[in-house]
Parts: sequence; structure tokens; C-alpha cells
Amino acid sequence: MMRYALRRMLELIPTSAGVLLLTFLLFHAVGGSPAEVALGQHANAASLAAFDARYGYDKPLLAGRWAPSRAWTEGAPLPADGRLVPAFALPPGCWRLVLQRVDSPVAVTIRLIQPGATTTNDIRVPFHPRAVGGGWAATWEIPEGCSVSAIDLNGVARSATASARIDRRMAHVFDSQLIHYLTALARGDLGESTAYGMRVADVLRSGVGPSLALTLPILAGGTLLALMLAMAAAVWREAGPDRAVRLIST
Repeated sequence: MMRYALRRMLELIPTSAGVLLLTFLLFHAVGGSPAEVALGQHANAASLAAFDARYGYDKPLLAGRWAPSRAWTEGAPLPADGRLVPAFALPPGCWRLVLQRVDSPVAVTIRLIQPGATTTNDIRVPFHPRAVGGGWAATWEIPEGCSVSAIDLNGVARSATASARIDRRMAHVFDSQLIHYLTALARGDLGESTAYGMRVADVLRSGVGPSLALTLPILAGGTLLALMLAMAAAVWREAGPDRAVRLIST
């Protein structure tokens, strides 16, 4: 009996892990962008990016070193004048510009802006072919206290199908939404409710009393009724009451 109970308890580990992973994936596959749901589809890119950064939605879903940024709409065509103006100034960190369907781009000029400075510092970064996914990529680092508000393309042969994407580098390959979700869950941190603007634990704590006031009487009454019907079916086995109980239960 003890071995059976222990085996059943050990089976809870893969079952619970599978349920957590499936729930996590379904939330992201069906729910859409949480930022757009909370702020509305007409919110600007800066507000959406700030929301994603606050709740960790700006990280890769499962794993990865890079995550797309809302600074530039993924797949959007290249501007005719060769200057990419992000939807918001890129903050400090490591960034990457990815070009698709272009022929051997030369370089990109990053215009660094420092608050209070009267001049800008331009950095020329060469393009390199990407090993994964094709295309060309230019990577640069924005130091603390600086930002980037314009990116100039140099020697890029633009076409009607050419597109760009701006990515932000993560701290490590497992700096992802799934890992942060599981880590917080292990600490007992259920996160923050975007609908109520408060911690999920506080939402559950405020609602557990009314919920139990409804569910406990229903559970007790349902259990008592089930026992009474079961005893009636046992007394009048294969008779009318037994058939009626089985039909209603089914």
C-alpha cells in the first residue's frame, strides 16, 4: 500500500509539469498580446513596450538569446531614405538590426544620444550574414546614459520585399518567460493581475471567503444526496429506483 501511494505521488510530478507547460503555452497561443488586451490595440509602441518590460513579456517564450522589440514592426519594409526611426528611443543594452531579402549590405550607422550633450556620437557597425534564419545582422551596444533614436543604413540595396527587425539581447539563453514563470511559481509568487492592478495572491485572498461560502455547502449537500441515492439504488437493485439513479447520474 505504501509503495502504491508513493508511486502515485511521484506520478504527480510529470503530470503537474505537463499541465503547467500546456497551460502556459495555451495562454500565449490563444490569449494574444497581453499588452494590447490591457492597453487596447490603439496604444502606441512605447506604452506597449513598457508594459511588456514590466511583466516580462519582452523576453523569448521558451528560450533564446534574442527577442524582437516593438521599436520596429517585424516585417515592415525598409524606408526609402535609408533611415530607420524606431518607435521609441532604444535604451542601454545590446541590440541587433536584422535585414531580410537584401543583397550584401555594407554597414549601419548608429546615432548615440546622451542627455544634455550638444552633439551625437555616430558608430558605424558592419553587417554579417546570420547563421540561423538567413538575412544580415548588425549588432551594437548602447552604453549607460545613452539612447538611439535613428539608424542609418549604408550601402543597402533596398527592394520591394526587403524588411527589417530590431532585436534586444537577453542576459542568457534561459532568460525567458517560461523560466521566469516557473521560478516565480516556485517562490509562491503568482504574479500581478493586469485586470485588477493588484497581486494575484491578494485577488485570491479577497475572493476565497465568498467562494468557500458557496462551494462548501454545495459540496456537502451534493455528497449527502449522492450517498442517499446510492443507498436507495443498492436497496432496490435492478429495480425502478436503481435504474432511475443510474440514468440521472449518466
